[in-house]
Amino acid sequence: MKNYARYSGMAFELLALVLIMVFVGKRLDAYFHNKKSFITAILVVFSVIGYMIKLYYEIVKNSNNE
Repeated sequence: MKNYARYSGMAFELLALVLIMVFVGKRLDAYFHNKKSFITAILVVFSVIGYMIKLYYEIVKNSNNE
């Protein structure tokens, strides 16, 4: 049950991160008068990649502790 709670919490963290990056990206695209959402797309992609790297290292660390 402990792993289930930990990994479901990570899913909500990822969702929150993506939503924040979409909000920030939309604001920056509006500020720079971009017709397409380039900054939003870049922020979302980099945040997901960064979170996946964090998730990988956390899983490796937890598997070494067990």
